[in-house]
Amino acid sequence: MSMVTDELRVLETNKFHGKVAEYMAMEDYMSNGYTTIKTGMGSDFLAMTVDDNGKIREEYVEVKFGMAARQSRRQKAMERRLKRNGKLYSVYRVSRELADDYIRNIGLCRQDGLPEHEPNNKMITMPVVCPHCGKTANMFSQLRDSFGFRNMGGKTIRVQSWCKRCRARGAGR
Repeated sequence: MSMVTDELRVLETNKFHGKVAEYMAMEDYMSNGYTTIKTGMGSDFLAMTVDDNGKIREEYVEVKFGMAARQSRRQKAMERRLKRNGKLYSVYRVSRELADDYIRNIGLCRQDGLPEHEPNNKMITMPVVCPHCGKTANMFSQLRDSFGFRNMGGKTIRVQSWCKRCRARGAGR
């Protein structure tokens, strides 16, 4: 086998393990009462919950596979920007051993891909579409600015189903 083929295999394996680590981190946050949404903007996902005062708490999470993995320049810049604006930013590390145990325990292989999250869990699926006017949010910033969130009491946060514009017009009343 050629050196290029070996390097591609290692790259593919690391990419797969990275996805497993991200999946594990999101599951961990959701099992602790957070709602998660993939961001793709310098962090892997945003975890949201409601604090004891009823305020929505946001934490941006970057997942790293392996203890030696480092943040990219873009990720470091995002971390600095978020912290400067008073936002929480965490690096969630998953060791190779933990990821391999997880893969073995659920019988996962690269060809199968990761299991899909159930629709009733605490993961926000994009895109979000307003059922009244059809406005679409494909990114977290669009979701926050165009739709907003509802604090349902307790630790539950939901995306507003109608966009802010339709809600302001009182459409459907």
